[in-house]
Amino acid sequence: MIQVEIYVFQAGEGDSFLVTVKDGKKEINLLIDCGNYVTYQKYIRKKLLNMAQNGKMIDYLILTHVHSDHIGGAIPLLKENGSSDAAKVIPIRNVLYNGFLGLKLQHYQEQACDDREKLIYQGICARRAAVLSKCIRGKRITLQEELCISKLLLDGRYNWNGGCGAWPEKVIINQSDQIEIGEHISIRFVSPGFNQLVAMNQEWEKYLERMNRRMDLKDNTLIRSAYESFQYILNEKEYEEIAHMIEQPSPDKKGIEKLADSRISYDYTYENSSSIAFLLQVGKKRMLFLGDANIGVCQKILREWYGNEEMEMDFIKLSHHGSERNLSKNFLRRFGSKNYLISAGTGNKRPSKRTLALLFSEHPERSKKIFITNRNEHILWMDQEKIHQYYDFEFIDIAGQSIRI
Repeated sequence: MIQVEIYVFQAGEGDSFLVTVKDGKKEINLLIDCGNYVTYQKYIRKKLLNMAQNGKMIDYLILTHVHSDHIGGAIPLLKENGSSDAAKVIPIRNVLYNGFLGLKLQHYQEQACDDREKLIYQGICARRAAVLSKCIRGKRITLQEELCISKLLLDGRYNWNGGCGAWPEKVIINQSDQIEIGEHISIRFVSPGFNQLVAMNQEWEKYLERMNRRMDLKDNTLIRSAYESFQYILNEKEYEEIAHMIEQPSPDKKGIEKLADSRISYDYTYENSSSIAFLLQVGKKRMLFLGDANIGVCQKILREWYGNEEMEMDFIKLSHHGSERNLSKNFLRRFGSKNYLISAGTGNKRPSKRTLALLFSEHPERSKKIFITNRNEHILWMDQEKIHQYYDFEFIDIAGQSIRI
């Protein structure tokens, strides 16, 4: 019998999961995102070293998108690990990642930068170094330390998206029907689509135009570093989330349903829309890992696969830490689950109260387990005896532990 185990790292406000699929003596390991710098140093590094000592490896390192709370820990991992053929931490067989100018590569000629362009791109990288310094308390990141993922992957000769000539291919919906990672085990992408990557590149080009009107479309390692740095800079922007409040301190069923029915604007930010999201299918088990992806894009692809029938998932890692802007009633009605994982932050922003209300109110007949990494104010506000009288759910603290599906 095939077993699936999802180990959840304590990543603070970020994401990092180790998925292990066991089929008899065979074992496949997927490391999905690496949280931030501290996540790697405190939690991931020790786990990976122990795995390597026992002769294990990472079959797929999946980096969903260039946000510091998802891939900040991948920089020290790849830097310390060195090369693919002489790994110092753990062998990594494959990497799935979109942090490069892949979409319009045929229009970006591989050329060196002139002195003016060097200053501009180095300035973008310097801004990212400043962002990283904020993320890592007590440590000043220098421009030399702040290596981009693309450069580390290329220098380390990792099998990056399968490879394509001098530069790797992109991960995109319909790139292939599915990736067979084992017998009866596959990955199918539900995000990003072609249009999402186009939009991300267009935003990059607009950004360069604002900095200097004459920027040639070139491609080299410095520009790739600057492109990743640009997405870190975008991550500095705070997108307002509606803080839905119900007046009574202990909400009733009517209040929960009103909260779930409230209207919001969905997340169309370029960097989240370009996030990798995928369906992991193990035998008959279906598990969705949504990164920070746009829920509309994911739902569209799932509907193309499964038509109008309802398809209950065995497990869903909710998008964007349970943000209300990355979830919809229609999605939960068509593709809901009894098991949800939320990378809950320590503050009072995510998961939103509306997201929790949606989980309770859609398919109320289901008994739901909601795995959380931090028990923050919004979760405490919902985890009340009065609400448990109306809905069958359980919050389960899971950081540093495993979920078995």
